[in-house]
Amino acid sequence: MKSRQAKRVLSTAVSVATLCMMSSPVTAMAATNNVSIATALSALPSTAVLLGATSPTQKMVVSLVLKPQAGLTSAANQMMNTPIENRPKLTPTEFASMYGNPQASSIADYFSSAGLQAQVQPGNLMVNLTGTASQIEKVFGIQFDNVSATLPEFGLQKFYRATGTPTLPASIASQVQLVVGLSNQPTLKPMLTRATGKGVGDSATQYPDEGGTPLDYLPADIHAAYDVNSVYQDGYLGQGETIGIMTLANFNPANTETFWQDTDLPATPTLHLFDVDWAGNNPNTSGQTESTLDSSESGAMAPGATIDEYIGYTAGYASMLQTFQEIVSNDTADVISSSWGAPEDEVPTDYMNALNDVFKQAVMQGQTILQASGDTGAYSDPNSSAPVALFPATSPYVTAAGGTTLVLADDSRVSETAWSYLPVAGSDTGGSGGGYSSFFKEPSWQLNAGIPDAPRMRGVPDVALNANPETGYQIYDDGEWENGYGGTSFAAPQWAGFTALMDQALGKRLGNMNEMVYSLALTPAYANSFYDITEGTNGAYSAGTGWSAVTGWGTPDVSGLIAAIQGPTPIYESISSAASSVDTGQSTTVTVTVTDARGQGVAGQPISLTSDSTTADISNGGYGTTNAEGQATFTVSDSSAQAVEFTGTDENSYGNVDPQNVTVDFVQNSSGPAPAAGGPAPAPATP
Repeated sequence: MKSRQAKRVLSTAVSVATLCMMSSPVTAMAATNNVSIATALSALPSTAVLLGATSPTQKMVVSLVLKPQAGLTSAANQMMNTPIENRPKLTPTEFASMYGNPQASSIADYFSSAGLQAQVQPGNLMVNLTGTASQIEKVFGIQFDNVSATLPEFGLQKFYRATGTPTLPASIASQVQLVVGLSNQPTLKPMLTRATGKGVGDSATQYPDEGGTPLDYLPADIHAAYDVNSVYQDGYLGQGETIGIMTLANFNPANTETFWQDTDLPATPTLHLFDVDWAGNNPNTSGQTESTLDSSESGAMAPGATIDEYIGYTAGYASMLQTFQEIVSNDTADVISSSWGAPEDEVPTDYMNALNDVFKQAVMQGQTILQASGDTGAYSDPNSSAPVALFPATSPYVTAAGGTTLVLADDSRVSETAWSYLPVAGSDTGGSGGGYSSFFKEPSWQLNAGIPDAPRMRGVPDVALNANPETGYQIYDDGEWENGYGGTSFAAPQWAGFTALMDQALGKRLGNMNEMVYSLALTPAYANSFYDITEGTNGAYSAGTGWSAVTGWGTPDVSGLIAAIQGPTPIYESISSAASSVDTGQSTTVTVTVTDARGQGVAGQPISLTSDSTTADISNGGYGTTNAEGQATFTVSDSSAQAVEFTGTDENSYGNVDPQNVTVDFVQNSSGPAPAAGGPAPAPATP
């Protein structure tokens, strides 16, 4: 099932006459002197040819990114460093009140009075302005020109672009950190690549084959490789979870639905499409394969989930910001996946700060963002010989997913190494994006984990998944099956699917999971939660034991990761005795059992056993520790003839298990022990 919905306009135009009768800040705003505001415009390409003025009737959407209230950054950082089980979740309304710009409505009214449609996004971090080129030119004091240019990695492009410096009344400009949408020049690329050579092809009948071999992996192969099937067997398919896809190219949803139908998933996801284009322009279609695989792969990992795909109208900075803000403001997506990006050294710093504020809103609302780390190794900028990491993967408020080379045989793991960058003529298929930001400082959770980083900057990626096209995937696109696809564009949506499973198992949103991942990696649970990738290079950095700037902490054992997130918190305790009655002076055993959410015993839990009798004797002073089966067994006796109630208590600091009781009747002249109380006697365990 699919539905395509255009974004509703939340604010309507307010006439100038009405505004004049209102006692509002709008008039005061308009009365102040104009000052310039920052933009996200890139430098005019050296190959640019001006084609003349843009049509005055051209429909456009321009967005004002507003300054948040003080305290947002520290609050987001504190939220990320709070244990997941203790994190509050704000609604967009609550976020707007606590951290959004309090002048957002008045600012929207000002632009409505100029004839533009003004929409305040929930959260009060952005105001979207829809109108014609001539209206926007007038209100900002600029002019739009059409441009033709040959752009690296994009080829010959035609686009519009503002000339002149935009200005606004000082009282409004003081509330604005950035204006975006003054050009529709493409600046962002999908992280998707394809193998070349023998075995790569398109066929309407050849595929999907049985999978399991390099170039031809299907969802079942990934389920087996990363221990997802046992999660499905536990009933976790992603039911009740929603994955939001941020993409910048239109596509045919029938391709995604065919992929799901033909790959024998244990359930069928639900797909919804949302157009993030208030101006009604023709949507971008370059990158449609990216959009297809984003929904296909995320849904294939969480087949019980709903996939909401948000489609921006152009592959530019404004469209990414607007689309991310739309997903976050709607707050229906528990997990968000993005596979578009640009070299960090090409992205305006004001833009990175603006998008980061949207990510901080997601953190406060408990939404997890997975971002592809790039497909050209440590060198995301083709114009630089120095390592450059990809944005927005470098943002500390997203979880960056790198790439590996996974070799399977009969659904069994043979090897997994880093997707290595080998720029040799004729065989260059890219490599796992990774390295260090030149803009974002090293976050506390990386510093505390001892990440090897001399410059103390944010390192990427955080995690990884199979992405090498030479060990790549089959997809269904353009009405036919195709093989040999790869890129971290697969890692991000598949990780988003895994995160939806984790959300369901935990019973709440994980939110930003970086602190959780980095803390977990320093515990014994890491060995059962991740496959450590120790071989390979992305050109500037090498994989090794633990974290690396090639594959992060590695690839997941999804079942083990869920168990680690759920445990070792015990959630169920039972108590039993070997006999319900014994002779005074004789002994029996009392066993306390602690299990997790999946019914598995929790080892290492400190247990105390007490009684209501002053003459009862309990072995080891009444203290023990659960064994591998989650059991702690005590020997008990009493010299008095009486019924004694024994109480078992889990002394773990989590404190979420209620004490359990069992009664043993100590009697004189009994002919023998009575049957067990509380169930059959367990095998004794040494306290």
